[in-house]
Amino acid sequence: MQKDGRFAVDASSESGLCSISSKPEQVLLKSGYFRKQFHMLRLVGFIVALMVSFASYSAEIGCGISVFPEAQVKRGCGCGYYLRTDGKLQTVFQAGLDSSDNPRMFIDGELVQLVPAPSNGEPAYSKVGDAFSEAYRYDQLKIRFNNVVSSSCAGSEGCEVISFETTMEANGSSCSIEPLKLRGDCGC
Repeated sequence: MQKDGRFAVDASSESGLCSISSKPEQVLLKSGYFRKQFHMLRLVGFIVALMVSFASYSAEIGCGISVFPEAQVKRGCGCGYYLRTDGKLQTVFQAGLDSSDNPRMFIDGELVQLVPAPSNGEPAYSKVGDAFSEAYRYDQLKIRFNNVVSSSCAGSEGCEVISFETTMEANGSSCSIEPLKLRGDCGC
């Protein structure tokens, strides 16, 4: 095959004669090898795009813990912890969304209910700087959230949200998560 910038010549055409085209890419695609390579690249590109689109829904944090798939996130009043990925917050934990809603996380590919670990009463988080911890377990996995209030409107009429900076730790029989920075909030 020869190109001069305006035309492409394919001397290996099936008829044994040369074919001339003003579009070199058409000559290349007529050849079986290049056609297969072109379609293979399109397939690889599609698979990569598909993997990237699902990556945010299955972000593994460690110890089997993942962010919630968007379809599993409940909206409403309650508490939650969120991981910032690619500039957006993804749900890691939810609790208290209604009176029957237990704390929940996405672990080992399933939405599971957590068991609260014994605590020393209700946390006091009425002003900025207050610190408190919450602990939960699921099977052999122990999960702890250490919180510092970052904004609060407690005492104000119509106050509905308290936000906190959080670190999450988890330990299981064969895994552990180093402290991971999250964002948390409670309210409506």
